[in-house]
Amino acid sequence: MENARTRPAKLVLDPTMRMFVMDILLEYRKTGPTRRNENLKHVLRMVKTLRGHRENLVTCGCDPDVLVAAIYLSDLGKEKHVQDRYIGRYGNDRFKAFLDHARISMIYGNDLRKKRDVSSVRWRRILGSIVGHDGPSIPGSWWKTHYESELKRRYPNIHGLEGLIHCYLDRIDQGGIFRGRNGQLNGGLRKISNDLFFNSRISGNLAAVIAEVFGPARFGTFDQLEYLDEKARPRVLRGKKFPKVIDELKRQFIESDRYLNRVIIGEIDNPRVDIILDSGEKIEARTLEEFWRILSEIRPEAQVAEMCLVKRAG
Repeated sequence: MENARTRPAKLVLDPTMRMFVMDILLEYRKTGPTRRNENLKHVLRMVKTLRGHRENLVTCGCDPDVLVAAIYLSDLGKEKHVQDRYIGRYGNDRFKAFLDHARISMIYGNDLRKKRDVSSVRWRRILGSIVGHDGPSIPGSWWKTHYESELKRRYPNIHGLEGLIHCYLDRIDQGGIFRGRNGQLNGGLRKISNDLFFNSRISGNLAAVIAEVFGPARFGTFDQLEYLDEKARPRVLRGKKFPKVIDELKRQFIESDRYLNRVIIGEIDNPRVDIILDSGEKIEARTLEEFWRILSEIRPEAQVAEMCLVKRAG
């Protein structure tokens, strides 16, 4: 019987893999309800985009069960109760643990998969599908820069078809904003703002966080997608077909740009964040939650009295 708890695992057909995926989802829910968990909403959105594409994925040589399991597991290492188990390895530095969340996810996930007897063959493919999912290793990228400077390790490259698809899905969602059924804005930019506001070197600084999210994080995604198209895709595919869903999602991703023109970020001596409403009125957001609530109220296609390009603080 399908219910709210089993529905997210519906795309997984293998019974053992499905139980493994459900175990992963239960770990996310230990943090609280889905509506308050940006990590869980992020992986759920990625998997949701695959609905109706299973046949095409298989035709292209992808194992959908592996892909879905990898997507769900990849960000589990960001959950506090999971991260706390390994935080000592990072000198209790939450930012370093955050940057290394993929490794934490894989270590924690290994215990989960053993309980369900997931085969070593499939487990290796899951691991390969998680490595490098936070973006391609290109000079100047946020993840590569911070990962290598903080962890003193080389940021890994993408592995295999499932890894390539996962990276595309992650980058498209991470760099975009999408309106949900409830009218609220969701997407990776909101998730990243949450990560930076609570787990980074600029924690608590709203203007710096929004400047980072709507500046380097957003624009860096375009560079990453270009690299995936021109470098990673040919290397991994070697002439084989690629799932149609990715190019469809890339078109939706471009629409997120419409929100950029409604955000004004003050300079370093005036660190405030304003949003231009449909009426042309500017209203200041004082908290991260308030920022996303106000931005969700606007309709970017509406004509307003004044339009300003987003400015990066400092």
